[in-house]
Amino acid sequence: MSKRIILISIVVAVVFLIAALYLNTHSKRGVTAAPGKGVETTKKLEWFDYDTGLLKASKDKKPIVIIFHADWCHFCKKMDNKTLSDKSVRDYLNKNFIVIKIDTQKDKKTASSYQVMGLPTTWFLESDAVRIGPLSGYIPPDQFIGILRYIGGKHYKNMSLKDFLKKDRGM
Repeated sequence: MSKRIILISIVVAVVFLIAALYLNTHSKRGVTAAPGKGVETTKKLEWFDYDTGLLKASKDKKPIVIIFHADWCHFCKKMDNKTLSDKSVRDYLNKNFIVIKIDTQKDKKTASSYQVMGLPTTWFLESDAVRIGPLSGYIPPDQFIGILRYIGGKHYKNMSLKDFLKKDRGM
């Protein structure tokens, strides 16, 4: 991996972390959504396994969201129950992204290739699997939607997440 890509990934990760700290709102909605193997539609969120998701993203020209989790992880369950089960998040993801979920206990090789150090970790990729950047930790629905609009609209190519969120929220 080139130094430029690594530097861009680090910058994007830092911007995501700053945005997560910047936003301090929470959603009370949520229904448990549990992904399984292969392609599955659970609670209206369409999940793909890694290989199928990469192929579909390339074909459909949609960016990718990869959620790294483990069954024992409290904040992973919170991400499922609060954020990924939120209707607006589900609808936005299904319309604009290919969503992949990887259990780090079962697929250590993929988790290692993405340098997952904490859980949950959310990686964002372009449709051709070029890595945009990761975000570690639980992300409330209101914040996640803003990040999804930032990535989905390719705004990361010309502005910071913080600037995008200010503009997006009319601040």
